Parts: sequence; structure tokens; C-alpha cells
Amino acid sequence: MSFLSQRFTAELINNISDIKVLESEWIQLWRSIPSTTPFQAPAWTIFFFLTIAKSNYYVLTFRRAGILSAIFPFYIYQDNGVRKLMVAGSGLCDYLDLIADPDNCEELKPFFWDALHSIAELWDICEFQSLCEDANLRKIVPAPHWRCRQDFQCVSPVLYLSPESPRLWPVKMSRNLAFARRALNRQYPIRYQTGDRYGWTVLFDALLSLHRKRWRDQGGGVFNDVTSPFHRAVAGSCLELGILRLHALFMGEEIVAVLYGFKSKLSTFYYVGGFNPDLSQFSPGSLIIAYAIEQAVKEGCNAFDFLQGAEPYKYRWGAQDTPVFKLTISK
Repeated sequence: MSFLSQRFTAELINNISDIKVLESEWIQLWRSIPSTTPFQAPAWTIFFFLTIAKSNYYVLTFRRAGILSAIFPFYIYQDNGVRKLMVAGSGLCDYLDLIADPDNCEELKPFFWDALHSIAELWDICEFQSLCEDANLRKIVPAPHWRCRQDFQCVSPVLYLSPESPRLWPVKMSRNLAFARRALNRQYPIRYQTGDRYGWTVLFDALLSLHRKRWRDQGGGVFNDVTSPFHRAVAGSCLELGILRLHALFMGEEIVAVLYGFKSKLSTFYYVGGFNPDLSQFSPGSLIIAYAIEQAVKEGCNAFDFLQGAEPYKYRWGAQDTPVFKLTISK
């Protein structure tokens, strides 16, 4: 299905083979925009479609003179009989948005809503979650006859980094880390390893095992029979893109903590971690976070993003809240 305007050509794609054909152009556009995050890379979206959504998924592309200028991946979620148009990755990914070339974004605004209106038979409401303060979808005002509501959704605590700063985190955290390192080293020598193409699967398996062990008695956790294959596929693809950051802490030959994150542009994103709860007195979870922050600084990052959720441990590192929003559109 295609739509035309004086400036843009839009196409609606709902075939996974055709979506995969877009991948190289999608990556090029994603890399060229300073504000995009790992969760907007095609690896997240394609595997979300295949393993989570499984049907009713679409990609809306916008071209100018044949060049891909914007891309909007979405799916239709049935919620008690209400058809919700949601950005691909909702519920699993942070910082979702319309991916648009900044040079064309302003002109694209009215055409974007025209395109959504042309497929209005597919949806009852649009529910756009996980929008940062500067998200394109928050700036694009819909048609006057549509009802629009923006709500605060949650916070994402962020630790802002500066290589010139004499201290990366509060003094109390520094003391706790020094104690934990000494205590662990008395048991076995500790070392760190970052996953590469030859060893990342071993670290990822350890992440799954440690995370499940940590949450076994409490319920919850990120990984299950559906999400584990999704994240394994995403991790492999993000490794090829050069944005996977999978760090592990070894005590002797045993992996005692793993951090699963991503580095994109000037930020590192901490998605989830796992550690051996039997060693909690030695703070292996804190040690692997500290290592990830130190690596982020070495890579020139100016932010370490703990992502959505106001868990107390994030603030012990000195993280500051940034708001995340939800936009709801009804016809």
C-alpha cells in the first residue's frame, strides 16, 4: 500500500521478507540520526515482530526523492476488543519513536498523520509508550478532529558522566566498591570480560542462569520462554552492529555477575543484569555496574542510562531522573 504527497512517498509494509529488505537502509538512517537509541535499531524491531508480536505488524516508510527519510514500525495489539496501534517494542524496549531525518521531520509532520488516517480502519486508538522528552512523536501534533493526550509514564534515571570529574559516583559508593573488591579477591582473583563474537554466547547463557537464580524465589524477572530467545537474537545482531555491551565478572573461573547493555552514540544503556545471590554480601552486581560505567567513560560516553524504573539502587550511583511519556490518540 502506497501514499503520495508533493514531498513524500509513504509505503505500508506488512511482510517480514520485505521488511528485512529494508534493513541496510534502516541501519543507515538509524546511524545518521544523533538522537536514536539501540531500541530503534532494526534488530530490535525485526525480532520483536518475529518472536513477540508474530502477526499484525507493519512498517511505514517515508521517502523523499527515493531516499528513506523516516520509518515507523508498529503493530496492532488487541486489548479487550480495543485495537491499539503501538510502536514496535512497546513493553520490552525503552525510548521508542518515529525514526526521522531531522532535516525532513518538520515537513513530515502533517503527512505522517495523513498516512495514519489512511489506515484508520486498522486501529481504534494509538498508544505511543516510552517517549523521551524530545521524541518526534511528542512534537507532531495530530489532526484537530483527533483527541490527543500526553501523560507522564515513568522516569529513567541517568548518571551523567564527565571524564574530567574526579569521581564517577558518590563517596559512599566508592567505599563500598573498594570493600567488595578486597573481599572477593580474598576468595579468588577477580577479572572482567566483555563479550565478543567468539565468547558472547557463554556470557549470555550465564546471564540467563544468574538472572533466573536471582529471581527464582521472588517471582518476576525479565527472561522467560518467550523473551529469552528474543534477547538472544537481539544480542547477536547488536554485536554485529557494534553496540552490544555484555560485561561479566569472574571469580576464579566462575562467572558471578553479568551486565547486558548497549552503547549507542554517546550513551551506554543498562538493560538488565544478573548476579549470584549466594555472593550478595560481596556486591557482585555493584561491581559489574561499576565496570560498565568505567568502560562507558573510556568509550567517550557522557551518560549511563539505567532505563525505566525508579529502583533505589540507581540513585545510589548518583543517577538523576529524566521523564518518559505516553501519548494516546483517539479518533
